[in-house]
Amino acid sequence: MNPLQGAQANGGPQPALAQFDNSWTNDTWTVDSADVFVRSGPNGMNRFAPWGPGGAKGFDPSSKHEDEPLRVDPIFPHPAHSLPVPELVFDFRMSIKHDPYVRLGTTSAEIKNWIPISSGTWSGKFGSGSVLPGGHAVHKVHNISCVSELKMDYLIQTFDEPPATIAVRVDATRTGPPEVLKMLRPGCQEGVDPRRYKFRFSMRMETDDQRYAEKVNFALWVGSGVKNEWEFVYDAYRVQ
Repeated sequence: MNPLQGAQANGGPQPALAQFDNSWTNDTWTVDSADVFVRSGPNGMNRFAPWGPGGAKGFDPSSKHEDEPLRVDPIFPHPAHSLPVPELVFDFRMSIKHDPYVRLGTTSAEIKNWIPISSGTWSGKFGSGSVLPGGHAVHKVHNISCVSELKMDYLIQTFDEPPATIAVRVDATRTGPPEVLKMLRPGCQEGVDPRRYKFRFSMRMETDDQRYAEKVNFALWVGSGVKNEWEFVYDAYRVQ
């Protein structure tokens, strides 16, 4: 029997969280972090977090509902802390047009391509503008799964006068069924439904232009995209 369950059954004192032993980690009584976050509502972690709605300083087992078993993963860090959940806010849409790829190498494990960026446009909440030529994407395709990684570095300009120049870095992956991913090679035909695969990315930006530095330099975006014939299109969501 789990030591905590035994203590509960015998009416004995409950062990403090700090006393949990890592040897319990394989016990079926333990729970993963997803369950902890599910329980972070009014009857979950928030009620005993020091800065949560309950304002309590510790967890009181007697305060739990009778139908709610006490379950704590002994290795879950700081279980009494209730952390804020990030919010995603749509910020802009961007189109990246590219030229034919250059093959950098082929191994039994992957194919590596260099994709020159030629142009593009973007528009959203903090402005609009163009994508400058001269950027590039390094594209790796894993041979067996056809899953691909994409690292893009390029410059964008705003339509201000004078324009602001902003450096952009994107890290992306495309995952999904191999038969679908094979249709997304550089120069592929348009029309592959983006709901049939997952094109996901994270993005950072940097500029020394004071009109935009505060808006972009320390921000983080995530989003989803679609691959057209000679173009990447994606929606970027600012992480709040």
